[in-house]
Amino acid sequence: RAESAAALSPALDVGLEARMKDAAASLSVAAISGTGEDAVRAWNRTAEVTAHDRSKDQRARVDRLTMAARLACWLAAPRPSPTQTMAESAAHYAGESGFADRARHALQAGDRIPEVAAAYATLREIAAIRREEDNRVFAGVVQAWNAGGTWGTDPLPVERILDLIVVPLARSVPVLVLVLDGLSFATWRALAESLPRLGWSEYCPKGRTAPPTAIAVLPSVTAVSRTSLLCGTITRGDQTTERKGFAEHPGLVGVSAAGSPPVLFHKADLGPGPELPATLREKIATPGQRVVGVVHN
Repeated sequence: RAESAAALSPALDVGLEARMKDAAASLSVAAISGTGEDAVRAWNRTAEVTAHDRSKDQRARVDRLTMAARLACWLAAPRPSPTQTMAESAAHYAGESGFADRARHALQAGDRIPEVAAAYATLREIAAIRREEDNRVFAGVVQAWNAGGTWGTDPLPVERILDLIVVPLARSVPVLVLVLDGLSFATWRALAESLPRLGWSEYCPKGRTAPPTAIAVLPSVTAVSRTSLLCGTITRGDQTTERKGFAEHPGLVGVSAAGSPPVLFHKADLGPGPELPATLREKIATPGQRVVGVVHN
């Protein structure tokens, strides 16, 4: 009759489950109250789960629980004043709201313990309300920004990425431009967590603490926004338009060697994978090939 003390066990699986239930109860309270005190309590209960001997055997579930605790802390944090400029709005989303969306999406998987799954559902529902409020403010800022016509470079209009990001890099080193079509900011945050383990490093321009944020062309559909990105000017077209615009982009051509113009590969050119096709590998490996573009859906 020691079930009530199961959470005290640092070794038994039943102890881990009991601690997760305790954390879920605290998370539900924190989500509804929105107070810092309850959020801290939920974070501490989550830390007890992480400290359990069996937590490494349930890494995905424990990571999801930690994400839930972070989301509870985000909901309890004081809300900043509504952003007024496009630069402020983009920076706010890239530095904060995008992580909240990452957490909300992570919690969609739920958990096999009903109490934990219910706590996640509550957190997601309340966080969605907060994010939709932010989205309405952002929509108004975007409307005014577009109407103003003086866009500047913060955030960076997507059609200026080749000129302002890729061309300066290509003057110094060969560049692979990888376009992940349809990738949300929240999904990018999930992918970015694995990149350091794969040997990738993040760089940003001097004077900045984070890479610049870009904004899509409206409407943000492939035929307009992606084509404008790859052609370096606002336009509409298809893959043929993109290949031609990329190969003839003045800035990219200017940094390319004679006989090795910029070249763009689309999804159909990549084959079923996972290996890259020989034509793409050869282009990347060619010393004189300064710029290679790859579009992956």
